[in-house]
Amino acid sequence: MELGVFIAMMIGAIPALILFFYMLGPFEGLFDEKSVFFSFVIGMSVGVFVGVMHVVVDPWALQTYATSIIIFVLGFAMFDTFLRVVLFNSSKFSLKMETTFYTTAFSLGYGAMLAALWFYRSFTHPTAEVNAWVIIAYIAASFPFAAVYGSTGMLLGLGAYEGTFWRLAAMPIALHVVLNVLWWMAMASSIYTQPGVYPVWELGVLLMGIATVYGIYLLRWTMSRIVPDLLPAETMRDRRRFLRKRQGTGVK
Repeated sequence: MELGVFIAMMIGAIPALILFFYMLGPFEGLFDEKSVFFSFVIGMSVGVFVGVMHVVVDPWALQTYATSIIIFVLGFAMFDTFLRVVLFNSSKFSLKMETTFYTTAFSLGYGAMLAALWFYRSFTHPTAEVNAWVIIAYIAASFPFAAVYGSTGMLLGLGAYEGTFWRLAAMPIALHVVLNVLWWMAMASSIYTQPGVYPVWELGVLLMGIATVYGIYLLRWTMSRIVPDLLPAETMRDRRRFLRKRQGTGVK
C-alpha cells in the first residue's frame, strides 16, 4: 500500500475508532460486540467504494457554483443518507434497538474512508498548497467527519428503532449539508484556486477549524439528546441486571 494512502486512512480511521468506543460505550451489554464491529468494517468497505465515486465525480461537480451546490453539497448529502436508509430500512432491522448500534458503527466506518480519500486527494493534488498549518487543519478535520457521520448514523438508527426512519431522514441530510458546504469551500480554496490567488490555503485552515467546532457541538448534542431516548429507565435497569449477572457481582 502506498504510504500516502496508508497515512490518509489512519487520519480518517483513528477518530472514527475513538468515537466508536465513546458513542457506543453507554450501551455496553446491549449488543453483540462482534456484530457491531463487523458493521464498522462493512462501513469502511462501502466507504472506500463510495469515496472513489465521490473523488471521480467531484472535479466535474465543482466546475460551477450551480453544480457544486446541486451535486457536491446536496447530492452527496442525500446519497450518503439514503444509502443507509436503504440498507437499514428493512424488516430485519426495523423496530429493533440493536439497529441503532449497527447504523452508528457502519456510519463511522463509512465516514472514515470518505474522509481518508478526500484527504488523500487534497494532499496529492498538483495545485494544492500544503504546509504545516494545512496538515494540522486536515488532521483536525477528520474529527468532524467522524462526528457528523456517527451522529447521523445514530439518528437514523433511532428512526429505525422507533419506526420513524423516513421522518428522521431529513435531519441527517441537513447536518451533512453543513459539513459539505465547509468541505466544498475548503477544496475550492486549496485545490481549484491557483497559488497566489485569493482565497488561498488560509481560508481552508479556517474552514476546517469551523468544521471541528461544528463536529464537537453535534457530538455533544447527539450524546445528550439521542442517548437518553435510547436508554430509558427500564432499559437501564435491564442493562444493570444483565451486567450484574455477567460479572457475578451485586453492584447496582
